[in-house]
Amino acid sequence: MGIDIRKFIGTRMTPADIGRAEHSRRQEARIRQDLDERYGPVITGVCPECGGPVRKPARGPAARFCSRSCKTAYNRRQAQREAARLAARSQSTAAMLQERGESYRARARAVRDESSRLRQEASGMRAATRTSLMCQLLTIMRADPSMIRDAVPGGYVCTLIARIDLLGEPGDAERMLRHQGYTLRMPVA
Repeated sequence: MGIDIRKFIGTRMTPADIGRAEHSRRQEARIRQDLDERYGPVITGVCPECGGPVRKPARGPAARFCSRSCKTAYNRRQAQREAARLAARSQSTAAMLQERGESYRARARAVRDESSRLRQEASGMRAATRTSLMCQLLTIMRADPSMIRDAVPGGYVCTLIARIDLLGEPGDAERMLRHQGYTLRMPVA
């Protein structure tokens, strides 16, 4: 059996050093010691925390950090970065939701203002319609007061009086006629 050369991958060994005949565990340990003395400790990488060299341990896979304290500090810093990233994400989400809320409030204000404007416009239209109907009734009274007195229930004059009362207050048509000098009886609707 030959030596397991996978153990020496990454070391600064010459092919002659690797190609030696079979070795016992003691001999392999001695070879490692000789190689460490000859070439220095076997370096497998650089520590991501401190930047120092990372030496391959005698057993197991190559380490990523030079020491346990570097690994702890690196993990703590990574956790802080993750927490900061999550905080930034939640802040951006909060800002986006606040922006949406402002947009919804602005739209609600626009709808409320438009509704108010339409209510005022409808109120103005009702008042104009009521005035127009009252002018028609006044014209009828001045032309022929008997048309009011002899009005047929459900006819034009009764409907006119009912609409005037509906758009204003009950009895507005009669009050307007009495004020203008109408003294005959009022039609029954």
